[in-house]
Amino acid sequence: MIRTHSKTKRSAFIVAAGLAAVTALAACSSSSDGGDGGGDGGSGPVTILTNFPVLMAGSFLASIPMIILFVVFQKNMLEGIASSGIKG
Repeated sequence: MIRTHSKTKRSAFIVAAGLAAVTALAACSSSSDGGDGGGDGGSGPVTILTNFPVLMAGSFLASIPMIILFVVFQKNMLEGIASSGIKG
């Protein structure tokens, strides 16, 4: 993590990070066989595969702390909601 207190340094860092990302993408897509990165000499599309089981497992693990907090503070939450709805 990089902390800067100057806006010029921060914007320079953002620009440098953007240029690095563009350079990395260009390096991945350019090659001597045709430019598709596939290695077969053709000019077909680049396929990106998403590992959905790992993505779902990560989402589930990320939701566990929220579920635990809700179970622990459920009584307080419901009392707050109920008291805010009572008039008079």
